Amino acid sequence: MLVSIIRATLNKFGANDNAKKRKLAPGLRFLGGWGSTPPPSFTMTEPTTTNRLPRFCGLLAATLTPFNADGSVDLGPIPAYADRLVKQGIVGIYINGSTGEGPSLTAAERRQLTEAWIAAINGRIPVMVHIGHTSIEESRAFAEHAHAAGADMLSACAPFYFSVASEERLLASIQAMTATVPERPFYYYHIPRLTGARLDMATLLRAVAADGPASFAGIKFSDFALHDFIECQHVCGGQFELLWGVDEMSLAALATGAQAFIGSTYNLAAPLYQQLATAFEAGDLVRARVLQLRSVELVRVLNRHGGFHASLKHLLAERGLPLGPARLPLPELRPSSAAALSAEAAALPWYEEAVGPAL
Repeated sequence: MLVSIIRATLNKFGANDNAKKRKLAPGLRFLGGWGSTPPPSFTMTEPTTTNRLPRFCGLLAATLTPFNADGSVDLGPIPAYADRLVKQGIVGIYINGSTGEGPSLTAAERRQLTEAWIAAINGRIPVMVHIGHTSIEESRAFAEHAHAAGADMLSACAPFYFSVASEERLLASIQAMTATVPERPFYYYHIPRLTGARLDMATLLRAVAADGPASFAGIKFSDFALHDFIECQHVCGGQFELLWGVDEMSLAALATGAQAFIGSTYNLAAPLYQQLATAFEAGDLVRARVLQLRSVELVRVLNRHGGFHASLKHLLAERGLPLGPARLPLPELRPSSAAALSAEAAALPWYEEAVGPAL
């Protein structure tokens, strides 16, 4: 009965009406799906004020940045890393963001990583490049480089030293960042707990619909405010795409009609979230809740033994993908903590099923 009520509510608001919600233009396919096999090839049309899409369905991995022991960027693991993500059914990647320690990278390192990831992915899935910076001019330069390097999409958080006081100033910042690369779809990265930009996203979307830029495709929504998230899905006739960005709340987002998710733990445990979405789509809310609880438990384990980034890298190294340490100022993972982390993860009875085979 509960499943029927949820589905009826979603249908009432159009969240499951794919033909109406997605408004796919000729030559533009819905990107991805929930299978464990690689997604189909994709094509995109240039965005306009009436067609801001592509639309995704599935998991986009916010990638980690590999470092050497001395703290320098290590590009060596990226080809194998890219292969792992594609094989696990990831439908896109998000590079140089929070998971990738983007604010701790130099401008040169961010450009090197952009080029390395685009080469390694080689057109198999879309690459979204985070261009956010405290300097608008630097963000514009990153946008131009990513465009020239062949990135599929761009994204940026709000400038995060001097506060962005209003939706109007945020939109002006986005317009300035993207003015020279109108060919690339842009997704605003909403993560107010890190940027301090606690602005109303529905107001921002209405302003974008009125004033552009036409390349504005949607929002990477990494906040906990589900009521804002569901409102944004329906602003301006649903023309903007909302990508959910809190792994531990994926089931709640699915209930609002979310179709696509960007997260950190998908690097390690994509099968867990694919199973969760499949259970939800089948109407098996009991199993979906069990799988979401496993996600919560996994994140708690990652946070319990030091820094999240270092812990996630450690568990990936155990799967055959060594990515080195995290960079200062993030905490390191001490040897005793690493051993405890390994033991606690291995003790989870569902862990092997959740993370899939090692490389």
